[in-house]
Amino acid sequence: STKKKSNMGLVTTWLNGIGLGHAIPAFRAAGIVTPTDLAELELHMYEDLGVKSSNERKKLFYLVQRIKMAVDDSRMEEEEEESRSFLRQSSRDNRSKI
Repeated sequence: STKKKSNMGLVTTWLNGIGLGHAIPAFRAAGIVTPTDLAELELHMYEDLGVKSSNERKKLFYLVQRIKMAVDDSRMEEEEEESRSFLRQSSRDNRSKI
């Protein structure tokens, strides 16, 4: 899908930005193509993705942490919006019953 492709562009940009361009094919092959995929990456997976030096692992770890925070923030915003929408709908339903 186009969304997956544009997200891979984002992941590619981030990996290139921290000097891990060489690992992009391994990330793609492993299906790690979206910010959410990156946020779910665990330390034990790094070596299989071609991230072997301690310096590279550290860079990837910090990138993953930043992405986790951003993904969590956006999920919280979505949940808050769903909650507000639900409350508005409930309020309308209650008024129509009066």
